[in-house]
This record gives sequence, structure tokens and C-alpha cells, in this order.
Amino acid sequence: MEHAPQYETNPEWKLLENHEFNKNNFYRIVNEQGYKDYIEAGTLRSSPTGTESNMVGQINLGNRPTSFPSFDKGTPNLTYIKEGEENYIFETDVQLFARGDINPVTNQPIKGRHWAYRMIDPETGENLDTVDSSHIKNIYRVDTQKNLYVRG
Repeated sequence: MEHAPQYETNPEWKLLENHEFNKNNFYRIVNEQGYKDYIEAGTLRSSPTGTESNMVGQINLGNRPTSFPSFDKGTPNLTYIKEGEENYIFETDVQLFARGDINPVTNQPIKGRHWAYRMIDPETGENLDTVDSSHIKNIYRVDTQKNLYVRG
């Protein structure tokens, strides 16, 4: 499958029904601001200020900046969907690694406070702080009614 075009500002979106995400791929959810940043920068990156407050029960899933764009494996974590606006799900099939996994470059366990999957620089073994558009397999849009579309 072709990789997503880098600076396409008015893509076509195809409605998906009963879509199943690939259990071997990795997913990152961003809000409209994160999607606009991707379009402008041409890369997917973490917000330098963290996310807005997002209370799930008594746990605040927001306000946690990371030095790398974090992903979930197998399915997107829908608790990161921002209510009342469109959200976007980025999918990659590049192998990502989580805390505790063996770094493929250094052969040491990956350390850090964040559990999420991250892209590793194949030369240095460091976490990459951006993900190039060439590594994005699909971009999905979730509208305010929770309908799922794929960028075409």
C-alpha cells in the first residue's frame, strides 16, 4: 500500500464500516491541532506541552508530554479521542518498541517512564522525536459522531 502523501491538505476520506485494525500495527491518536501540525511539519511528533487534561475515572490521561510520539499496538487507544472535534489515527507497520523491550541497536532494555511504543533510530538506538510521513501507512479520521474514515 502507498504511504500517505506528505502535504495533502484536502484529502478524500472513505467511510469505513466494521473496520478491524491490524493487530501487528501501531496506532497514534491526535486531535485536530495534532493533524494540522502533521500537515504543516510533514512529520508526526509529540506535543511539546503535552495533552489537555483528560480525566478517565480518577486518572488524568492528559498533561503528560513525551519526548517522542507514542503509539499503541494492535488497536488505537480510544480514550485519547477528544470529544466534540474530529480526531485522527495514524497507523504504522514499522516495528516499534516499548519500555522493557530490547533495543535492537544497543541490545539493552529500553528504559524510561513512558510505557508506550516508540520508533528507534536505527543508527543511534535513541528514541526518535518525529516520525516521517514515509513511515505512516494509513491515516484515519474519526468525526464527531464517531464514524471512521480512511484517508484516500
